Amino acid sequence: MIDREEFENLDAEKQVEVFRESSIREKGELFLRCHDPGRIARALSGEEFYLITREMDMEEKTEILQYATLPQLFFLSDVECWRGDRIHAAGFVTWLETLHEADDRKLLAWLLQIDYETAVAGLKQIIRVLKPEWEYAADESLGDGTSFTLDQYYYISVREENFETVKRVLEVLFENHRGRYTALLEGVLSELDYEIEEEAFRNRGERLEEHGFPGPETARQIFHPISKQEFESFPEKNGQNPSESVTTRKTEKFSMISAAARQNLFLDDVLLALREEDAAISEGVEEELIWLSNKVIAAEGIDFSAAVTEEKIRQGADKTRRILSLGLELVSHGDISEAVRLMSKKWLESIFRLAITRLYEIRKSAESIVQECWKGETRRFLEFLNPPYEIIFRDLFSTVPQFFDDSISENQNQTRDFTTLLDVERAERSVDQMALIHGFLSFKIPQIYEEIHRGRSEDLTWRLFEALATLYASFVLNGTISIRALSEAHVLQFMEKGFDKKDDMRILNPQKKKAFFDQFFTPAQQETLRTLWAFVFNEMESELGRLKISKKFDPRFVSILRIHRRKNATPL
Repeated sequence: MIDREEFENLDAEKQVEVFRESSIREKGELFLRCHDPGRIARALSGEEFYLITREMDMEEKTEILQYATLPQLFFLSDVECWRGDRIHAAGFVTWLETLHEADDRKLLAWLLQIDYETAVAGLKQIIRVLKPEWEYAADESLGDGTSFTLDQYYYISVREENFETVKRVLEVLFENHRGRYTALLEGVLSELDYEIEEEAFRNRGERLEEHGFPGPETARQIFHPISKQEFESFPEKNGQNPSESVTTRKTEKFSMISAAARQNLFLDDVLLALREEDAAISEGVEEELIWLSNKVIAAEGIDFSAAVTEEKIRQGADKTRRILSLGLELVSHGDISEAVRLMSKKWLESIFRLAITRLYEIRKSAESIVQECWKGETRRFLEFLNPPYEIIFRDLFSTVPQFFDDSISENQNQTRDFTTLLDVERAERSVDQMALIHGFLSFKIPQIYEEIHRGRSEDLTWRLFEALATLYASFVLNGTISIRALSEAHVLQFMEKGFDKKDDMRILNPQKKKAFFDQFFTPAQQETLRTLWAFVFNEMESELGRLKISKKFDPRFVSILRIHRRKNATPL
């Protein structure tokens, strides 16, 4: 982070640049050190304004809220005053107190402009209102609770801990707008609790949708598949905004999407080319990208009132960028000029959904293996696989298929979103390998699945690589394939017959590998299975390559072959 004193000495334009590239936590610390905090505030989206102020104490927060716009205040109240689909009494009182401490003008603007239903539903949570008739004394009607009246007509009862805040807030409204004051108190008196809160919740949903945060069910439509024909006939932009309710900010855009991962994507190259070709269209596309990102985040059912971290929202922005980048590469075949044309013409959502559809197609192919060979038992299928295939397919079976990236360090999360056409091709190749090898096993040794299905899941103590290595060993020993367990004597025979000496270890004989492949697989199949068998052969050489043929070995230390301990093996 930049030194605070150094930041204060920058000119306004440079401060804006530094602020844009800073993290949420850093922005909170830099905001009030800006030469023009109002300019910075106007450029913030409501969600980022919330994240900046969320962890601040009351004094810091009220100082920043002086610069908030009304839409930003609406977003903050929609987050801070609600818990799920209910208004939170303590949150509502704290919100009123914060506004009052910040600026009575902001408080009054919010009270006058927020929808009637939200104001009434919130007040219903914290006050009781009475209009006692002349024959009843007000104190008799209100009982022993703390209460006050500003006009000797409406008497307001409130919990003692909220008394000062509520009284000051209503005084501001009473002194500046009697009509609104009367309307809200009459609403507290006459409106039905569940009806007014339900309508307030609906209004809140509409406001959040203006930020690209529809309800989870609506947002999840972005993950619905779209056919090529539907994509081609999808309505084009024709100069429209991504949503009629989206407010385009004409100043600097400080959004979570602008602070997304620094990974350079095909998308970034396309955006740069579009910016150079047509700055006006580029601005609209970047605004649409923000809206699309918010929709992806909303699809997760994200609750801003919960302990949401900046990182979780950043992940949503990253997911949007990566999948959209993949969609652009798919539809343009990696041609940047074609991608620029399509991005100017097609809604980003349709491109995003096209990429999602391709991922669903990969998952469907993987699921067909489970249905045909494993009776739909996904867990057993995954237990049978060895890494990396176990992880590859587990990730493909995710709600939104994920990509296993073996280039990432093993001490980090190797699962990420699909990003490039190369990712797609690698995943498809893994599915093709598994489909082909399962077809081979089903045809050549169908008892492998019969044995698995007869036993319980916990009885499955061997896996794919072990089965393939065992049938290869049986082929080397007598020219046929079998997955029956080998004796220790057979293992030693295999080590002597199937390996060549190289330096201080042994490697598998390449001629025997070629003979095996030529007998059971076509050249095209061999090419498809090359990587899969490489894993098996590498494991065999790793475990058996240094064992002493002349000495008895402990079969417990050999996991790549099925071995039993009887001295005399059943002939293979």
